[in-house]
Amino acid sequence: MSIRNRIPPFKQILAVYGIITLIVFDWTIIWFYWKLPSWLFFLNLGDIATVFAYSMATNLLESLLVLCIPVALTIVLPKRWFADLFVSMASALVIAGLGYTIYVALTVGGLQGYPGALVHSFPVVAILIIFFAFLAGRIPILRKAFEILADRATIFSYIFFPIGIISLVIVIIRNIF
Repeated sequence: MSIRNRIPPFKQILAVYGIITLIVFDWTIIWFYWKLPSWLFFLNLGDIATVFAYSMATNLLESLLVLCIPVALTIVLPKRWFADLFVSMASALVIAGLGYTIYVALTVGGLQGYPGALVHSFPVVAILIIFFAFLAGRIPILRKAFEILADRATIFSYIFFPIGIISLVIVIIRNIF
C-alpha cells in the first residue's frame, strides 16, 4: 500500500484546514486589531500593511505546518484508527491542540515555575488531547458536530489561503528587493 492511498481525500483535508485557519488567522487578526490603535501613533499605513503581510504569511506557514500533523497521523496509524474518521478526529485534535496553545500564550507570564510547570504538564495535556480526539471519532453526536463544524469552516480555507499566499509573495518580494 502506497503513501498516496493513505492520505485522506482533498475535501476532508480542506475541511480540517478550514478549522485550522479559523483559529490561527482569527487569533492573529484579533491581536492585530487590538494593537492597531497604538500603532497609528508611530507607524505609517505602509508599515502597518507590512506588519499585516508578515503576520498573514507566518499564519499561512503555521497553518500548513499544523495541517501536516493530522495528515502524518493518517499515514502512520492504521487506517481504521484515524483515517476512517479523519475529519472528526483531526478537527478535535486541532481544536484542542490550538486551544491549549492559545491558553499557554495567554498565561505563560503568570505560570508559577515557568517553564518547568509547562514541561511537567505537557504529557498529561497531550494524553487528554488525544483522548478527546478519540472520543470525537467514536461518539456519534460529537463526530457529527465536528464534521458539520469542519464542513462549515471550509469557507475560511478559501478566504485565508489566498490572503496568506499574497502576503507570502509580498514578504518574499520585499526581502529580495
